[in-house]
Amino acid sequence: MRITVAITTGVDQAMLAEHPGETAGSADLVQDVVTLCTSLQLLAAITHRGVEELPPRQRVTLQLLVAGGPMRVSDLARQIGVSNPTMTGILDRLEARGLLVRERDQRDRRVTVVRATPAGEELITRETTPLSHLSRALERLSEAERADVARGLRLLVGALSTQLVGRPRLELRPKHHR
Repeated sequence: MRITVAITTGVDQAMLAEHPGETAGSADLVQDVVTLCTSLQLLAAITHRGVEELPPRQRVTLQLLVAGGPMRVSDLARQIGVSNPTMTGILDRLEARGLLVRERDQRDRRVTVVRATPAGEELITRETTPLSHLSRALERLSEAERADVARGLRLLVGALSTQLVGRPRLELRPKHHR
């Protein structure tokens, strides 16, 4: 299978002209952010060659099963915020693709437990590969450089969230202290 990725890295000059308050420095910064986003998209596209995309609820369900192990259908539905019948449909589609199996709970035969198959675990592991590349790239930075990146990202996300009127506020998770 051959994958083709169209990438646009140039900042649209007309877009910048519409924002007269933009300085040359902010235009360069916009270009840097676009380049970063493009690089991450390209890395994800290369990593996911030949991998079918999972709809969000299916992906989250499978991620929960891979991370937490076998779970009851009702617990999965509650964690994802859907009804049991909706969860059953999500599980039907994942099971049809061979990504999970349903089994009776050994302690309570009335309860169905769901677990990811090796194929489901492999799919989720493949999907997290771009994050491991990003993590390794960040590890190559000094602690001070990583702090600068974290501060810059928090500022950028905060600034962007003010433009999302009527939508949930974007926030980065708080810094973990080790």
